[in-house]
Amino acid sequence: DINWMDLASFFCTLHEKGIFFRSIHFGNIIQIGDKEFGIIDFTDVTFYGHSLNLKQRARNLSFPLRYVEDVESMQGSSDPNLIDCYLKLSSYPKESEKKFKRLINDDLL
Repeated sequence: DINWMDLASFFCTLHEKGIFFRSIHFGNIIQIGDKEFGIIDFTDVTFYGHSLNLKQRARNLSFPLRYVEDVESMQGSSDPNLIDCYLKLSSYPKESEKKFKRLINDDLL
């Protein structure tokens, strides 16, 4: 069972380090320990010399929402979803949170 807060923390860490993982769906993420994750399939990884901006982060987190299995995993949980957990861990003001969710929705269209 996935702990969404731990997974969101992993994504936050990647984004803070400037790692944009285009193939970021749950099939390319492995759980190494209780709260540790790793990524496989490095063919679609871009390393920036700075943390990702809001638009890059939203675009990156919209990718798992394109996979039926990933969405079903999130919907089948009683815990807060990945996006809400990610925003809870971030220090974005409320206005930026709304923009973040809008960017994700726009990217899915």
